[in-house]
Amino acid sequence: RGLGDVYKRQVQSLKDRFPRQKFVFLISIMADKDVDEMLALLAPLAERFVTVTAHNPRAMPAQTLAEHIRAYGCTAEAADSIEAGVARAEELGGEGPVCALGTLYFSGDVRKAFAELVKG
Repeated sequence: RGLGDVYKRQVQSLKDRFPRQKFVFLISIMADKDVDEMLALLAPLAERFVTVTAHNPRAMPAQTLAEHIRAYGCTAEAADSIEAGVARAEELGGEGPVCALGTLYFSGDVRKAFAELVKG
């Protein structure tokens, strides 16, 4: 199965669990992936995006990803680190849903940063 199938299932799950809600997406994507395909699926659900660079040499830099998202017509800002991105996404999300997705290479760092944010 292609990456698009994975994102289609994720998007459908978000629609099912959070009907008619918009998300703040914390996102990191590998530079060799089809960003346009992902954005076509995510953009209708997005309030805005916060981009980060996963700790992987193949990761698209956060600023490059944010520029790509903005060119696609969505609101996006780049964070200097995963920790800063988690904090900013939480701040922007307020009482609404925040969803971290993209590469699995940043999921452990996101969980750790979120745990520190909640603890602090």
